Amino acid sequence: MDFGVREGHYLTNQYQSNIAMGKRAGVNFSELVAAKEANRTEGANFQEMLKSRYPGAYYNVMDTSKIDDGLWGRNDYPWDAYFLEPADKSVLEWTPSGAEPSMQDSKVQSKINSMVGKMSVVIPPELEEKMQNNPKLAQQVMQRVDNFIAKHYRMEVNQGFLITFDKNGEINHACIVSEGRVTVSSSEFVEARKAREEKQKEYERLAEKSAWKRRQIGQLSNVAQTQKVYQIYMEDDMIYSGGNGTGLSFYIKYAKESTENDPIVIAKGVDENGDEFEQTIHINEINPKCASIVEMRALEAHMGISKLGGLTSLPLEAGNMGLHDRRDFMNMLQKQIHDMKLLSQKKTALYYQYSMQEYWKFISNNRA
Repeated sequence: MDFGVREGHYLTNQYQSNIAMGKRAGVNFSELVAAKEANRTEGANFQEMLKSRYPGAYYNVMDTSKIDDGLWGRNDYPWDAYFLEPADKSVLEWTPSGAEPSMQDSKVQSKINSMVGKMSVVIPPELEEKMQNNPKLAQQVMQRVDNFIAKHYRMEVNQGFLITFDKNGEINHACIVSEGRVTVSSSEFVEARKAREEKQKEYERLAEKSAWKRRQIGQLSNVAQTQKVYQIYMEDDMIYSGGNGTGLSFYIKYAKESTENDPIVIAKGVDENGDEFEQTIHINEINPKCASIVEMRALEAHMGISKLGGLTSLPLEAGNMGLHDRRDFMNMLQKQIHDMKLLSQKKTALYYQYSMQEYWKFISNNRA
């Protein structure tokens, strides 16, 4: 490793002495390197710190986050393009022109050997801006470079290092070469990053599921206790009286002209805005796949569908429907059943399953 011949010899000797000192003092090697360089880099920006610690190192500001992981690991990927200052940004758009050559291909060997004894660090613009305003972050990124070198440096082999960072200051790609071969590619960093991202997604999914469960359980347990904001009607021969949380309030009675073959009901009340309404509803014309809450209450009452405690046969979402809203109650019931199963509310899920089956029977009979 060269980085300027002086620095290569310095690191070789310093690694050995620092490792020995670290064991005696009970501190790690990276801390010792950072301590020795503190006076030289205090107040310096990241580029200055890098050049001070690793003379001859190349520094480029480029966003490598969009480089496909598979392309980066190919033998013909132009890693050597980053060992210029400034590097040609066209390397970010590189695509292969044919089948991947073998490691022994003369062009691959030539490229690898051109990187031996050199070092290059690539920082995205967003991270560079962050480090300019946050010297502590710059020190942390520098520490990651030191840790990487300390972990992979082999005293007996002449090596070359290419390290690229993402916008958060984490290594996202890397490549270590020695004479004739690539010893490390970015795969371990790519996999580590993917593992972190997957773990974060899992945490977020579990948190959202937990919050969703709390909302659903709270909604379910409060159905029978919710303050009734609708009016209570007391009329003779009512088959339904009630409303929902929007303020919609009504009662339903059979119309005088209602017959067994053509059941007809009258719904009267006030809508969610407090305006009076009256509707005549032919039960046989109700379509549960596109119905209003008033129509479904009329159908529920006419069919005599059983209720479960404070629950009715209609899904909980019906509680926010206005007078003229229309929804697919069959889909809503299907979703309600799914939700109850997720909550392990088996009894409630079975009740909604029963309700849905009753409405499907009604639909089927009307089609016959």
